[in-house]
Amino acid sequence: MARTPKSEEEKQKRRDDIRKAREEKFKVPQKIDQFVGRTRWVETRRPDWRITSDRRTSLFLTFSNFYEASDKTWYDINQNDLNLWKSYPRAFVIFVMGDSAHCLVIPVSTSETLLKGLVPASDGTYKLLIKERSGRYAFIEQPRLDLAPFENMFGLLSA
Repeated sequence: MARTPKSEEEKQKRRDDIRKAREEKFKVPQKIDQFVGRTRWVETRRPDWRITSDRRTSLFLTFSNFYEASDKTWYDINQNDLNLWKSYPRAFVIFVMGDSAHCLVIPVSTSETLLKGLVPASDGTYKLLIKERSGRYAFIEQPRLDLAPFENMFGLLSA
């Protein structure tokens, strides 16, 4: 459970973080649209899940602030969502790591490798952490998975 900010400075920092996250979330769909054309929400209640106009490509954006104290970003992915995304001929999870300049564009087929051997929480959600080490990113849960081919690789979307 998140701790409640106590000081005005902590409260303002939290408000600033939320504002920045919203701004960055809007930048990523613009990048995506440059590669696949205009995308749209699948459901209005799920603004982070988008599809292409031809309904052949599913794109899920998941955002995390960068936590400097631990050099980590934190995400969760639900097994039911993964199953829905697999129903599309092409599907991607886009991990936004603090801002729109730091993204991992990972095909859902690769995410199966990422999740192999992991046990979801009781609600079916996988908890994932990405850590930066020497300018390279790694999932703490699968440190041997090479993420370099996915860093800002929006070109994968149009391949």
